[in-house]
Amino acid sequence: MTEPVFGVDAATTNASLDQWAADIQAKAERYSAMEREVTAVTATESAGDGSIQVTVDSAGAIKDLQFTEDLKRLPATRMAELVLNTMRKAQARISDQVAG
Repeated sequence: MTEPVFGVDAATTNASLDQWAADIQAKAERYSAMEREVTAVTATESAGDGSIQVTVDSAGAIKDLQFTEDLKRLPATRMAELVLNTMRKAQARISDQVAG
């Protein structure tokens, strides 16, 4: 993107300003498209035993959380540990997907 040219003549200045505005608009559209792509990214991970499945959005927030009936047999502290570990694995995948 080049800066507009001033001081030559009115036609050159107007043409330069029009091109500059078009370049800015094109850049804004590219950024908007990139933002839509990034916000659409999700990642899903499962606990090693398959008892928990967590899906996070592009910001790392939990979008979906599913449990199997097997989870009922675990102590609450172990259940919390599995949820957090599985969530962290999904969040780590988000970073990889957005960067890649």
